[in-house]
Amino acid sequence: MTDDCINSLISLEPVFDQGAKLALDFQGKARSRQKLNTGVAEVDIVTEADLAVQEFVLSEIAKTPLVHCKLFAEEATPLVSKFDGTNGYILALDPIDGTALYAASSPIFSTIITLFHGGEVVYTYFNFPAFHWSRRMTRGEIRDFGTPPEVSLLPNIDGSRTIAYTYGNPEETIPEICQKLASKGYIFRQRKEISSSAGSTLLFYEKKVAGFYLDHAGVYDAFGAYHFAKIKGLKLLSGVDLAHFIEGPRGFYCPGWYLAMWDDNR
Repeated sequence: MTDDCINSLISLEPVFDQGAKLALDFQGKARSRQKLNTGVAEVDIVTEADLAVQEFVLSEIAKTPLVHCKLFAEEATPLVSKFDGTNGYILALDPIDGTALYAASSPIFSTIITLFHGGEVVYTYFNFPAFHWSRRMTRGEIRDFGTPPEVSLLPNIDGSRTIAYTYGNPEETIPEICQKLASKGYIFRQRKEISSSAGSTLLFYEKKVAGFYLDHAGVYDAFGAYHFAKIKGLKLLSGVDLAHFIEGPRGFYCPGWYLAMWDDNR
């Protein structure tokens, strides 16, 4: 059954690519509004493009047996109600990951689709349409289509000693691990302190930073680094509960935390 679901998603990747291209076509034209008031720009705004892309992608997924997944979609659009959640799989969709950057006309944004089963991530697909780059991650394979964008750090940031995070509080959540890593010269830094043009996950994918941390990980867009580290066999410390999804101020999330690192053998 898992292979059937993954194969269905793979067959839909041209649709995901079209959705991402639709977002690119909308950029600079779509109006935005504030949907939340968490203080995190990355999750507080929504654009007309988010809604259009989500409905376009869901309209095609809903024609397949994947309509029986439990769906977590970042936006509250009409087709969300079509998914009945009867097959034991959890499908997540973020139509535009990096909405704040997108609304500011940055090319660093993507469409993300994730499939969960049995407390694990079994499929991740994302497309950065401005760079003609997409990536498929299954349980044991990473496949790129196109070339990843070049991303950079702000001046005077030593990426080899930086652990990036977008939100969360590592010093409070994992104080002993923070102290141990600090003794090795690592520093946890919020994404805005590191780069003005790329998100934490992309910085981690491209090995611009040593690690990636997240707590209260959003189901829609926050498990790419987790899945990547699993497949690559990187160091992955995790207290995240992938079997439970809780509604919070930023939408649905998994309780707990995870920390992925390229290398901690300093």
